[in-house]
Amino acid sequence: MSFQALFDSIVSDNLCIIARTWQAGRGRRYMPAWKDIDPVPIGPQLRYIWAGKYDCVAQTFTGRLAGEDIAGMFGKSVHGARMEEYFPLEIYRLFFPWMQRVAVGPAFAHGSGLIYRRQGKNFEGERIILPLADDGVHGDGVIGASFYNPIGGENREEQPHLSGGEQMEFFALDPAIVSA
Repeated sequence: MSFQALFDSIVSDNLCIIARTWQAGRGRRYMPAWKDIDPVPIGPQLRYIWAGKYDCVAQTFTGRLAGEDIAGMFGKSVHGARMEEYFPLEIYRLFFPWMQRVAVGPAFAHGSGLIYRRQGKNFEGERIILPLADDGVHGDGVIGASFYNPIGGENREEQPHLSGGEQMEFFALDPAIVSA
C-alpha cells in the first residue's frame, strides 16, 4: 500500500487537497518536515487541520496547531498543549495509538464514519493523519485533518441518535521514492 492507496480512499475534496500538499512537501523524501508543508494551497482547508510534535522519549504529542473548526470542537487551542492534557481521557486513549502509529510506523491513516461521536456529536465525515519528519526519515510528528458534516439539527435533542463510530485504516508509506 502507498500514498496512492491512501489518496484513493479519500472522499472529501478538502482532504484530497491536504494530502496532495503533503505529497508535494515530501518531494523525494520518505516524509516531509513541518516546514515543508506549504500553507498557501491549503488556505481554505486550514480550518480542518491539526498537527502535533512527537517526543519519542516521553512518548507524547504536543500540539502545534488546530484550525478554527477543530479548536471550536474542543473549545480551546491545542498549541503547546500535551495531548494527554488536551483531550478528554476517552478520546486520548483512542487517538494516541493512531497518532503514534502514524508518526513511528510511519504510516498514513484514513478514518471515516461518525468521527466526533465521542464528543457527543453526530458528525459524519472523514479524517486523515500523515507523518512528518524533520530529517525526512524518522517520524517526529503528524499533520491531520478532520472534515465533517453534522447529521440532523444543531441542537443535540434534534440530532438522530446514531450508533457506531469511526473506522480507521492504515497504509504503509511507499519507500521506493526515497532517494539516496
